[in-house]
Amino acid sequence: LTSERDGLAEEVEQLKRKLDEAYKENATLHE
Repeated sequence: LTSERDGLAEEVEQLKRKLDEAYKENATLHE
């Protein structure tokens, strides 16, 4: 259970990073 939760947290962190990168790319496109 704990390792499963750790894996989930890792996935969430990766998703956040992807969203952040996509947002930055989008922001530079619209400058």
